[in-house]
Amino acid sequence: MVDKTIIKSIFEEEFNQIPTLISHIPDKGITNEIYIVEILDKRYVIRISPESNIAQFEKENWDMEQAARLGVFIPNTIKLGELESTVYMIQEYVYGLHGTDISLDKSFIWKELGKYSKTIHSIPTMGFGNYMSSPGVFSGDWVRYVEYNIQSLTDSDKLLSMNVLNEKQSKRIKMLFENLTEQKFNFGLNHGDLSLKNVIVNNGRVVLLDWGSSESHIVPHFDIVEVLQSSFEFDFNNQYFRAFISAQDISDEEFSSLKPSVDIIMLLRAIDHLRWAIDKKPEKVEHLVEVVSRVLNYMKI
Repeated sequence: MVDKTIIKSIFEEEFNQIPTLISHIPDKGITNEIYIVEILDKRYVIRISPESNIAQFEKENWDMEQAARLGVFIPNTIKLGELESTVYMIQEYVYGLHGTDISLDKSFIWKELGKYSKTIHSIPTMGFGNYMSSPGVFSGDWVRYVEYNIQSLTDSDKLLSMNVLNEKQSKRIKMLFENLTEQKFNFGLNHGDLSLKNVIVNNGRVVLLDWGSSESHIVPHFDIVEVLQSSFEFDFNNQYFRAFISAQDISDEEFSSLKPSVDIIMLLRAIDHLRWAIDKKPEKVEHLVEVVSRVLNYMKI
């Protein structure tokens, strides 16, 4: 957790007021520490980057600004800054009911998220991935990303020695990834984490939070991948998933044609994340091995 003294100093500097409450919100941010701060009768959210990565917040802010111009409801950003090596984003506090706390029919939320998804996908980007080098320009390369994962499927692959894959699966997956390189895709902005946990319903408006996972990726495939995997456990017949898809004006026939590529992209992302964790974040390996296993079972590979 962040020392609350630095949060107090940030708000004193920005607002010339001493906070009356600083409250940590656990389990709400994957990459950032999140706090609610009250000054007199006003409430704010401050997100702290543990990696002091202001470029990440600049990407999120650009993404949100573009989406807001097109009618997506988002929390307003008040300030991006850095104080004593602490990088922060101050946003307005959005009052309302959290998406996960709504007990009635959630179809209206998923329909709105579907509409938002289509709108966000229309925002043009250049490049690929989640690192934005300049406004709208992402530094990754889709072809190199796929080729890296193809070339990693060798006889000496760590995933074989770890029993994540067997030789038959490895050969099958290599063929599927090679098929991706022969297809032409459209790229655009993706939120990357469309879910009930990132929604506040305020006077009938669905406010979309947490753009930390946003990136330039294949549209509409990538957001479908994330939603299908994280919210619906691969159940593409779920009524809420169908509401999400139909709100994007994707017919059943169109979804059927998209689904093979959606599945392969899901597997590609799962395996790529695991390779990253093996090299960079060993504490995440066990969880990501399970993710790969679940996707393989879903795809019957």
